[in-house]
Amino acid sequence: MTRPRRPGPAPAGADSTGSTQEGPRPTGPDGSSGERGGGAPQPPSTRSAERPRDALGRPLPRGAAGVAPLSLPSPLPPGAALAAAQHLLDTGHPFQAHEALEAAWKAAAEDERGLWRGLTQLAVGITHLARGNLRGGVAVLGRASDNLAPYAENPPHDVDVTGLRGWIADRVAAIEGAHPQPPCVTAASAASAASADRPADADAWPRTAAGGRPPRLVR
Repeated sequence: MTRPRRPGPAPAGADSTGSTQEGPRPTGPDGSSGERGGGAPQPPSTRSAERPRDALGRPLPRGAAGVAPLSLPSPLPPGAALAAAQHLLDTGHPFQAHEALEAAWKAAAEDERGLWRGLTQLAVGITHLARGNLRGGVAVLGRASDNLAPYAENPPHDVDVTGLRGWIADRVAAIEGAHPQPPCVTAASAASAASADRPADADAWPRTAAGGRPPRLVR
């Protein structure tokens, strides 16, 4: 009687399913893994062993000097989360701002989840504009505005919902006026751009695509 063969060890880097993927794809326009997918971004803790990333969250070659992973107490109180996200936006790190806001979104009470989702999408949209993905950025900024809208009359935590929606409208109008058919950056082209010989923080605040100043989160 022949005994069935026992499976050998999984390849190096494989997970429990045998997959050898190196980790999640860059965050997509709606906060997903991939440029066009759905769902919320993966939390920073799931990316600790990944390749280094630049200021816009794009993976760099292994061994490159990337931006340090975001390290904040979790969950932050709402006011502290907003302050951290504002600082990250002001210093040209919208990808990390979305991570801070996403952590607050996951910890938020049910009646505030739409607000934090909209704020997270705002930062993701800005990230895509900075990457040159104008089509994706415009799409996710529109969803951010829609999610923020129900909180305009009585915004929690003094979030400037009206001002943020105005900022989004101005940016979208400017982009659509300058680019009747906004370009879309795919995951492959974004990775190629991130792998170029450039400083990790070369994409400081994008004054052309995303506007002349970062949005102000709080009134």
